[in-house]
Amino acid sequence: MKTCLLAIAAYVAVANAAASTCTPETLGTAYASAYETIAPKFLACTKDIGLSAGALTGGTVTGATEDMVNKFIKSPNCVAVFTTLQAASKAVNPPCIIGNMCGQPVTTAQFAAMSLDQYAQSSLKTSKCTIPDVPSSASAATLGMGALATGTLALVYL
Repeated sequence: MKTCLLAIAAYVAVANAAASTCTPETLGTAYASAYETIAPKFLACTKDIGLSAGALTGGTVTGATEDMVNKFIKSPNCVAVFTTLQAASKAVNPPCIIGNMCGQPVTTAQFAAMSLDQYAQSSLKTSKCTIPDVPSSASAATLGMGALATGTLALVYL
């Protein structure tokens, strides 16, 4: 019985560990395809809002205004960049950390749950920058199945 409880406790600790940083392997082909698709749209998006591509990709945007956010949200090019990256993020399982937004690590699951306004605010580094909480429904299901499997294995060895 002690073995069973220790095994379940170990599984719970591993299941609750923070997401790992994304690698090309964890992002898979979804992100590779997304980057190919959005490259021209991204450049057009930066022009639509009056920024250089380097400022937006390098995270050096300073002094972003509500007008810039509104232009971002209304730009078909910026919307296309967002929806393409959001779809790619939904395809990554398990979620991994894709970078920092609003001063904190952001997972692919959080990015997939972002609204267009949240994406615009975080990309432009405004004071209204927020990110969604980490979705927990999938991890609870995974945890339950893992605990069941661990418990079953522990019973076999008792």
